Amino acid sequence: MIWAWYSLRISETDFSLLNSALEELLASSDLSTLTNDFLSVATPDQLGDLKSVWQTWVHLSTQGVKGLWVTERRQAAFQRDDKWEERLNNYLNSIPQQHRQSASDWVENGLFTSKCKVSWLTRENVTLTGSSFQWNKGKSDFDFSMEAKTIPFTGWDYNVIKNICYNDSLPEMYCTYLSNILNKCIAKLRRYQVKLYVIRCDCMAIEPFLPVELKYDRITTSNLSDYISFTGILAKLKTNNNHSVLVTEVINWGNYLPDVRDEIKENYTELAEKVVQDTNNSLLVLTNLISLLEYHNLVPDFQLYLRAALVESRSEEELASLAKKKRLPSIKTIVAALGLELRDYVRKENTIFPTKWAVNCRRVNLLSGDEFSLEWKLLKGDPFPNNN
Repeated sequence: MIWAWYSLRISETDFSLLNSALEELLASSDLSTLTNDFLSVATPDQLGDLKSVWQTWVHLSTQGVKGLWVTERRQAAFQRDDKWEERLNNYLNSIPQQHRQSASDWVENGLFTSKCKVSWLTRENVTLTGSSFQWNKGKSDFDFSMEAKTIPFTGWDYNVIKNICYNDSLPEMYCTYLSNILNKCIAKLRRYQVKLYVIRCDCMAIEPFLPVELKYDRITTSNLSDYISFTGILAKLKTNNNHSVLVTEVINWGNYLPDVRDEIKENYTELAEKVVQDTNNSLLVLTNLISLLEYHNLVPDFQLYLRAALVESRSEEELASLAKKKRLPSIKTIVAALGLELRDYVRKENTIFPTKWAVNCRRVNLLSGDEFSLEWKLLKGDPFPNNN
C-alpha cells in the first residue's frame, strides 16, 4: 500500500491488488455498504467524478500506454521547472549527510522502497497521474500530477520518525514508520473507530453535504486562509461546544511583506553565526535564507499581516466604518467581534498544532520556515471586562 502512495513503480503483487481494489470500487454504487460504513461519498454525482479517475487509472494500467511512461512524464515535470536543479542542490546540502545518497537516489529513480529489491518494482504506478490542466492550457489528458518540487518526506515529522525507526536510507525509514501508522489505522478500522466522509465541492459551500447527525469539534483547514478570507473560514466554527477548535495554517504571508527577507539579509552575518553555532553545520547557511529564519523574530511582521488580513476580510460596511474612525482595531478586538478567541501564538499556547515548526532540525521536511498555525476557539465571557 505504501508503495502505491509514494513510489514511481510498484511490485507485480501490489499492481494486481491495486487493480482489484479499483475494479471493486468501480463496480460499487454504495461505498458505505462496500466498506462496512467506513467510507461514504456525499452524492452519486460526486462518486461518479471519483469513478472517472479510477476508470482512467484502470485503463492506463491495463490497456493504456506501455513502457516507463509515468517515469518519462515525471522527468518532463522536472524539465518544466527551471529552478528544480538549484532547489535540489540546496535540499541535498541542507539535510543530514547520511541521508543525502538515499534522497538523491529517490530523485533519480522515484522508487520508494523498504527492504525489497528494486528489481521487484516492475510496474508503473498510475495513481501518481492526474489531470494536466495546470500546465497544459486546459487540456485534461492524464500526466504526472505532482510538481517537481514535491518530495515524499515532507508530510511526516522527521524528528518523530528518526526517534522511532532511524535509518540512513530515508525511503526505508519512512516505509517502516508509515507501515506502523497504517497498521494502527487498520486496527482502528476494525474497531469501527474511524469514519471517512468524502465531499467533492467548494469548501465554502460544504454545509449542505455534511451529515446532519455529525458535529465537528476539530476542524483543520490547511492553508486555505492564504486564498480565502479569514472571516469566511472562521464562520465554519459553528458549535455549542466550548472546547471546539478550528486550525488555520498561514504559509504564503511572506509574499506580502518582502521587507522581511531584506531584514534577514541585513543581519546575515549575525544570524549565520547563530546557525553554525546551533547546528554545527556551515553548509546550512550556504543553501538559502531558510536556515536563518529560525533565528529571526518573525512575529511582529506576521502580526502586521494577520491584522491586515482580518480587517480586509470584513464587510464593506465595516470597512467604511473603520475608515471613518481612522484607527484600525487590534487583532483581539476583531476576533472578539466574530465571537471567537485566538489562542496566544506568541506565547506558544497552541494545543493541537505547534505555532511554528523548528526548521533546521527538520530540513528533511523541506519547510519554508515562515509557516504559522493559528488555533481559534469560541469566545468565553466578556473579553474586555475593564471597559464596562
